Amino acid sequence: MEKEKKIDGKVSYIDAGRGAKTIVFLHGAFMNKEIWVPQIETLKKSYRVIAVDLPGHGNSDVKDNEVSIEDFGKKISELLESLKAKNVILVGHSIGADVCLEIYSNYRENIIGFVAVDYFKNIGQSLPKSEVDKIIDQMNSNYPASLQYYVENNLVTKNTSLALKRKIENNFINSNKKFGIELNKKVFEYSEKESENLKKIYCKVYFLNVDYFPTDEKALEKKLKDNFEFVSIHGASHYPMLENPEVFNKLLEEIINKI
Repeated sequence: MEKEKKIDGKVSYIDAGRGAKTIVFLHGAFMNKEIWVPQIETLKKSYRVIAVDLPGHGNSDVKDNEVSIEDFGKKISELLESLKAKNVILVGHSIGADVCLEIYSNYRENIIGFVAVDYFKNIGQSLPKSEVDKIIDQMNSNYPASLQYYVENNLVTKNTSLALKRKIENNFINSNKKFGIELNKKVFEYSEKESENLKKIYCKVYFLNVDYFPTDEKALEKKLKDNFEFVSIHGASHYPMLENPEVFNKLLEEIINKI
């Protein structure tokens, strides 16, 4: 059941189940907490499960000057503190994994695990400023078309069902233009901090990545030494929790059981 808390604006979340461990799900850009429903229904039988709408997404509010990854992490940390979440395993998809890095720095004493879903595939490799500027210019020029192109060429595959592809495209295209452009700027800026912030995580980091785009495992090993485990998913796109939930849930539960 959807709930709300006032933390300098409304934060919308789902809080279900009970257990010794708390699984906290964070979605990626332009999506919402509903992408985790297949996981919530399975995991709430054994764990406390919290899924949050990031600021400016779903039913959560956002202020114009609080669109950074750091801002998101601070607000979600405050939410988890208000909910007295203990023994937390963070599960972040896409930029939700960046937000997890910030939550870890704010709420470290209560976090026992971190699972990044289809992210950090080329850690330490930021886009050149010229490429970032080009992307932002395209978004300013034709916001819907630029986002549709991005979805079709980066987030889905030829095997993705038409219904799921349309769902993802609609979420992207119907997002607020001003917010969306500013969020993308902040995400590109944060990419320069990812490597250093990952190295500050003392619990083992699990990377649950889809193989439609390869992951640079050697880069992860260079940054994290032996403090990580890589798990590959075959036959899905950027959204394995929706496209192949049975396989995704099985792999995620195996990771949770190791923590």
